[in-house]
Amino acid sequence: MEPSRTGLLVEVEDSEPDRYVELSLDGLTVTEGGVLSETNLQTEMTAQDLASMPDATM
Repeated sequence: MEPSRTGLLVEVEDSEPDRYVELSLDGLTVTEGGVLSETNLQTEMTAQDLASMPDATM
């Protein structure tokens, strides 16, 4: 049985070297896309909020 997913790995834009943070699925808003019934996830966090998060464990 696969473990359940609780977070989403997100690359911090313009980070050098590349940084990734884990964004909790709680609080994300699901929106419908227009192309082939694509689903989008949206957060109210800013780029600065994401940059201030600790690095994800990989």
